[in-house]
Amino acid sequence: AAADMAAMEDDADTWIGWFCSQKGNEFLCEVEASFIEDAFNLYGLRSMVPHFRDCIEMILDIRSGSERDREDWSGALFEHARDLYGLIHARFILTSRGMLKMLHKYEDLEFGHCPNVACQNFPVLPVGLSNDLRVETVKLFCPRCEQVYRATTHDAPSSLDGSFFGTTFPHLLLLLRPGLAPPKSPWRYVPRIYGFRIYGRAGSKGAGVLEAIAEQERKGEDVARASTALIEAIAAVQAPLDRASEAPRLPPPAEGGGMPGTPLGLAESSELPAAGASSQTAAAAAAAAAAATGTAASSWTAAASAPAAEQLNHNGAEAGAPAAGAGDGDDDDAEDEAARHAPKKLKTSA
Repeated sequence: AAADMAAMEDDADTWIGWFCSQKGNEFLCEVEASFIEDAFNLYGLRSMVPHFRDCIEMILDIRSGSERDREDWSGALFEHARDLYGLIHARFILTSRGMLKMLHKYEDLEFGHCPNVACQNFPVLPVGLSNDLRVETVKLFCPRCEQVYRATTHDAPSSLDGSFFGTTFPHLLLLLRPGLAPPKSPWRYVPRIYGFRIYGRAGSKGAGVLEAIAEQERKGEDVARASTALIEAIAAVQAPLDRASEAPRLPPPAEGGGMPGTPLGLAESSELPAAGASSQTAAAAAAAAAAATGTAASSWTAAASAPAAEQLNHNGAEAGAPAAGAGDGDDDDAEDEAARHAPKKLKTSA
């Protein structure tokens, strides 16, 4: 015991021992001087802390000239020295020696217990939510419920910066020592009113019903979106077909051999040649009608002239039968009479 008291007095004579023994700094362990003296362990910290060299001399109790005065420990450089020591501390507790020191504190319950009732006072570990200074104060991580809680020391919120512990320490310690991570607690608090679980809350049957309804609503929305996409696709395919069906088409030929698309200047009804006209006259009349309408489709001309020629030949044969029995002279008179009564202009109906 006497040796322990002497060691405590010796520790109090150093800045590191004095700083870690201050009220509110119980979560910090003492960083070994050899770790601070190694420049590799301080890489990148010079740009983060002002008066870096003076702070190192204060932390390591290096003085030139007169003997060190304890009042200087809380002087103008104290704020910067505290920040620098905290950043060094976050690196030290990730080493094997630093992690061993923090493990002793954890086993001695110096960090406290988890406030969650389900964890049954399981011990916690300090953790930072950021590696940067002055972002968030230190928090407590419970390995059992894996939740983070506010840290308190002496029944007051801890003012230690979270960057003094970093975001890695508790998880690395549990990874290297799996025995420290306990099984999850099966107990879970369920809200009740007069002994009945609240409908729709966790642990009640209503919660499953509400989830099923929400899932059906999501499926209905997916079906509606798919139907809309299908309708749009069908409309996109149907539009060109509708435009093609609305295009003008060539009308069929009129009865009696008339040509399609008859101009407005022609009469509504066509005057057929008199009985006994020859097939050559019908063909010439059809060609003249095609030229008058400006139609260049020869297929329509041939289709229209063929029925007209057959009809004229049939009518001529019937009309010329009695005249053939009268004599040859009557044939000449019939031809002259037909020529005089032949139409001057062929008119077809539209």
